[in-house]
Amino acid sequence: MKKIFALVALAFGCLGGQAIAAPVTIEYKMQVSNIKENSFQVESSDDHGFDISVGETVTGYFTYDTTQLMYTDGPNGFLLWENFSLAFQFENNPELVTLDQDLRLETWEGSELRIGGYAYGAPDSSSAGSTAYFIFVDDPYRPLNGYLPAPDQWTGFLPDSNITYVYNSTQGYLIASGNVTSFRVVSSVPEPEAYLMWMTGASLLLFAGRSRRRQSS
Repeated sequence: MKKIFALVALAFGCLGGQAIAAPVTIEYKMQVSNIKENSFQVESSDDHGFDISVGETVTGYFTYDTTQLMYTDGPNGFLLWENFSLAFQFENNPELVTLDQDLRLETWEGSELRIGGYAYGAPDSSSAGSTAYFIFVDDPYRPLNGYLPAPDQWTGFLPDSNITYVYNSTQGYLIASGNVTSFRVVSSVPEPEAYLMWMTGASLLLFAGRSRRRQSS
């Protein structure tokens, strides 16, 4: 019986001793308060393949890996250019725009987070981009050893955070901006290695239980 539990411990040690990738997706929403089209302030626009108006909602998505180490940038800052993704969707546009180029993530003082990126050849436009600036209170996610926080560590979000979205097309450019109205974790799915670790441990414990019953009978 001791050998069985030793095998369980060994399995968890071998698989759990390494960092297991756990993608986390955060959904944030912005209410449009300002629209600028080709240097003119406007209340609405339909020149870019979809309608957009002041007061509408834009939904953004930020997915990252909790095991991705960030790069230090001075005594209180961290940078990241890889292994995270951004996407956004306007309320009246069925297309989800994925930003997969020129990605950049920056943090300062453990209370500020800026993420941005671009997509070239985006739906109904020649390029699209986004810069999101999030502010938190009381240093809620000061990176621990250079890693972004676990899903349950995002706290203290402040509504003063803001986002700017940019569309460039044959019709010119469109800039929509506003304050963030919500920020929440919507997905946290362990990678297959985590499931393998759990299944291995469960299988060994089940085998141990059956062996014990046979011995007692």
